[in-house]
Amino acid sequence: MKAEIAILGHLRRRNLQQLLLVYDYMPNGSLDCYLHTQGHSTTILCWAQRFRIIKGIASSLFYLHEDWEQVVIHRDIKTINVFLDSEMNARLGDFGLARSHAHGADAHTTHVAGTWGYIAPELARLGKATKATDVLAFGVLMMEVACARWPIWVNSADGEPLALANWVLAAWRRGSITAAIDPRLECWMTIQDEMHEQHAMSCPTTAITNLSRGR
Repeated sequence: MKAEIAILGHLRRRNLQQLLLVYDYMPNGSLDCYLHTQGHSTTILCWAQRFRIIKGIASSLFYLHEDWEQVVIHRDIKTINVFLDSEMNARLGDFGLARSHAHGADAHTTHVAGTWGYIAPELARLGKATKATDVLAFGVLMMEVACARWPIWVNSADGEPLALANWVLAAWRRGSITAAIDPRLECWMTIQDEMHEQHAMSCPTTAITNLSRGR
């Protein structure tokens, strides 16, 4: 099957049967539509749903990085590439930039690929994608899910671009991390959800703190 996909995927001839790649239909669209005001959905995801989505993506990443026969580096983890099925379960998609290599070997990437805001500093500097660069992108995605803000946006005060990671880190240093949470969630909050909130926000902020120390 691998050989068939590799060969037929590149061949174009009238007398050859064409390969069609069909993905599962995701009736609830992509995750970004539920987080940002310009999205088409008016549904507000509660904390339990957001936490389950994050866990689903984490499970997908573990499979790609550790549990398959080769290491798969996705290289473009972002909310636009996370799709939701009929039960609002997360499905990681769009493997157009993905690369694979044997366990214990290094990925052979030399150019920057991905989406700004999710790209790790070492990837921007060296062009080398690793499991760690995927994990950093996942950390940014977690903050986006919790805060409902794009990874980079224009600061209305001075017109300068502002990175979500820096904004969340500043809130954490001020001791006001909960002020960074999506304000639409106030009516959904429960004691259990608050526990999920603290857990979800502590992971990416710890990672960003380590990054600021020159990880």
